[in-house]
Amino acid sequence: MTQVQVNTSQAIVKLCKAWVQGMRRQEKINRLAKLKAERNELACKIKRLKEFMNTDTFKQLDKDDQMIMKEQKDAMKMYKRALDLRLYWEIY
Repeated sequence: MTQVQVNTSQAIVKLCKAWVQGMRRQEKINRLAKLKAERNELACKIKRLKEFMNTDTFKQLDKDDQMIMKEQKDAMKMYKRALDLRLYWEIY
C-alpha cells in the first residue's frame, strides 16, 4: 500500500468515526427530547390528579377509592422523581 493509499484510508476512517459520533449525538438528543416530553406529560397528569383530589367529587368517593388515588399520585411522583434524576445525571 502506498503512502497516499494509507493517508486516504486513514481519512476515510476519521470521516466514518465523525459520522458515527454525529449519529450518536443526534440519537442522544432524540432520547433527551422524549424523556423531557414524558416527564412534562407526567407532571401535568400529577397536577390534574391533585386538582381533582381537592374537589367535592373526590371527597364523595369511597374511602378505599380515595386511598387508591392517593397511592397512584404517590407512585406517579416517585416515577417523576426518577425521570428528574435521569435528566439531572444525563442518563438517557
